[in-house]
Amino acid sequence: MWINLDKEDFEQRLAVDPATAIAYVRSQIAHYARDPIDEKYIAAVSISEGDLECDPDAVVSKGDDPGAYVMCWKWVDDEDAGVEKETEAEDACDYIPD
Repeated sequence: MWINLDKEDFEQRLAVDPATAIAYVRSQIAHYARDPIDEKYIAAVSISEGDLECDPDAVVSKGDDPGAYVMCWKWVDDEDAGVEKETEAEDACDYIPD
Protein backbone atom coordinates (compact mmCIF):
# COMPACT_ATOMS: atom_id res chain seq x y z
CA MET A 1 0.00 0.00 0.00
CA TRP A 2 1.25 3.48 -0.81
CA ILE A 3 -0.14 6.60 0.79
CA ASN A 4 1.10 9.97 -0.38
CA LEU A 5 1.84 12.19 2.57
CA ASP A 6 2.90 15.73 1.98
CA LYS A 7 5.98 16.27 4.19
CA GLU A 8 5.20 19.91 5.01
CA ASP A 9 1.56 19.14 5.82
CA PHE A 10 2.52 16.26 8.09
CA GLU A 11 5.24 18.30 9.85
CA GLN A 12 2.76 21.12 10.49
CA ARG A 13 0.25 18.66 11.94
CA LEU A 14 3.01 17.08 14.03
CA ALA A 15 4.12 20.46 15.39
CA VAL A 16 0.59 21.41 16.41
CA ASP A 17 -0.40 18.09 17.99
CA PRO A 18 1.49 14.81 17.56
CA ALA A 19 -1.59 12.74 18.44
CA THR A 20 -3.59 14.46 15.70
CA ALA A 21 -0.80 13.85 13.18
CA ILE A 22 -0.73 10.14 14.00
CA ALA A 23 -4.53 10.00 13.85
CA TYR A 24 -4.37 11.61 10.41
CA VAL A 25 -1.99 8.92 9.12
CA ARG A 26 -4.15 6.18 10.61
CA SER A 27 -7.24 7.65 8.95
CA GLN A 28 -5.48 7.66 5.59
CA ILE A 29 -4.60 3.99 6.02
CA ALA A 30 -8.11 3.09 7.18
CA HIS A 31 -9.70 4.75 4.16
CA TYR A 32 -7.35 3.14 1.68
CA ALA A 33 -9.42 1.09 -0.76
CA ARG A 34 -7.94 -0.84 -3.64
CA ASP A 35 -9.73 -0.84 -6.96
CA PRO A 36 -10.49 -4.51 -7.77
CA ILE A 37 -9.05 -3.96 -11.25
CA ASP A 38 -5.64 -3.28 -9.65
CA GLU A 39 -5.38 -6.99 -8.82
CA LYS A 40 -5.53 -7.78 -12.55
CA TYR A 41 -2.66 -5.39 -13.30
CA ILE A 42 -0.58 -6.91 -10.47
CA ALA A 43 -1.30 -10.45 -11.69
CA ALA A 44 -0.30 -9.47 -15.23
CA VAL A 45 3.20 -8.60 -14.03
CA SER A 46 3.85 -12.20 -13.01
CA ILE A 47 3.06 -13.44 -16.51
CA SER A 48 4.98 -10.64 -18.24
CA GLU A 49 8.36 -11.21 -19.80
CA GLY A 50 11.27 -10.57 -17.44
CA ASP A 51 12.16 -11.20 -13.84
CA LEU A 52 9.91 -8.76 -12.02
CA GLU A 53 8.15 -9.38 -8.73
CA CYS A 54 5.25 -7.49 -7.18
CA ASP A 55 3.98 -7.32 -3.65
CA PRO A 56 0.30 -8.18 -3.30
CA ASP A 57 -0.39 -4.58 -2.26
CA ALA A 58 1.73 -2.99 -4.98
CA VAL A 59 1.00 0.56 -6.05
CA VAL A 60 -1.01 0.73 -9.28
CA SER A 61 -1.21 4.03 -11.12
CA LYS A 62 -3.65 4.13 -14.01
CA GLY A 63 -2.99 6.67 -16.73
CA ASP A 64 -4.91 8.32 -19.52
CA ASP A 65 -3.70 5.67 -21.98
CA PRO A 66 -5.06 2.13 -21.70
CA GLY A 67 -2.92 0.49 -19.02
CA ALA A 68 -1.25 1.21 -15.70
CA TYR A 69 2.12 1.47 -14.00
CA VAL A 70 2.64 -1.20 -11.35
CA MET A 71 5.34 -0.80 -8.68
CA CYS A 72 7.55 -3.89 -8.86
CA TRP A 73 10.84 -5.29 -7.66
CA LYS A 74 13.65 -6.32 -9.96
CA TRP A 75 16.68 -8.23 -8.69
CA VAL A 76 20.02 -6.72 -9.70
CA ASP A 77 23.22 -8.71 -9.13
CA ASP A 78 26.21 -6.99 -7.56
CA GLU A 79 28.20 -7.66 -10.74
CA ASP A 80 25.57 -6.05 -12.96
CA ALA A 81 25.52 -2.98 -10.71
CA GLY A 82 29.31 -2.79 -10.56
CA VAL A 83 29.29 -3.31 -6.79
CA GLU A 84 32.05 -5.28 -5.13
CA LYS A 85 30.83 -8.27 -3.19
CA GLU A 86 30.79 -7.63 0.55
CA THR A 87 32.69 -9.90 2.87
CA GLU A 88 30.92 -11.47 5.82
CA ALA A 89 32.74 -9.06 8.15
CA GLU A 90 31.21 -6.06 6.40
CA ASP A 91 27.65 -5.12 7.18
CA ALA A 92 25.81 -2.87 4.74
CA CYS A 93 23.55 -1.67 7.60
CA ASP A 94 26.57 -0.10 9.28
CA TYR A 95 27.39 2.06 6.26
CA ILE A 96 27.05 5.75 6.91
CA PRO A 97 27.69 8.02 3.90
CA ASP A 98 29.97 11.03 4.27
